Amino acid sequence: MSQHPGGNAFDVNQRYSLVAEAAWVFQHPGGTVACRPLRVEEASMAAAIEATRFQPSTSVSSFESLISGHNGSCCGIFIDGTLVGCAAANITPVLDGYAAEAFFDNVSILAEHSGCGLGLVLTAYLLALCSRAPHQCSRATLEVRTGNVAAKRIYARLGFTCHGIRKRYYSHPTEDAEIHWLENMQSPEFNVVLSESVSHALELFHVKQLQRSEVDA
Repeated sequence: MSQHPGGNAFDVNQRYSLVAEAAWVFQHPGGTVACRPLRVEEASMAAAIEATRFQPSTSVSSFESLISGHNGSCCGIFIDGTLVGCAAANITPVLDGYAAEAFFDNVSILAEHSGCGLGLVLTAYLLALCSRAPHQCSRATLEVRTGNVAAKRIYARLGFTCHGIRKRYYSHPTEDAEIHWLENMQSPEFNVVLSESVSHALELFHVKQLQRSEVDA
């Protein structure tokens, strides 16, 4: 197994060991895919990526606060060292006996890299970050457009379920928002779900890379 700063390289057969690592690194025939927490100097790149996918989008200063603050978590996914996606969560810490919760902001993948499993890997990685110290969240919640079928498929695979609708919550275009929750993030079953989800995503990514190679040949 080759080493990477902050984490190890994994293949699909090693998926059960990756959920405890600080960084996830996957080797494939075309290069390396890595997930890790973002650095403050990468906030502008993260904001630019999100702006290509969502409007209104998170500002550079907000990304900086999420990266450097104690009540947020922000991470990115890289292909051969180039940032191609970002995700962030605001953390509500333990308060008056209530468990810590993570509220997910947008999960953004550049359009040219969407549809090949990277969104699932990145979302799983952010969940893993939120579940570990210092946050140790037990629950996560998010809002998603009712028409965003691809995102809802990712969230369902990771264990999120819909618990309500916010009417006309989104603009440009106007659309309802579904409120999704994930429970039991401190359970052993949660790590199994993450591992199996990442395994599925890596297999999809491998297939898509092979298809692209055949087209380029």
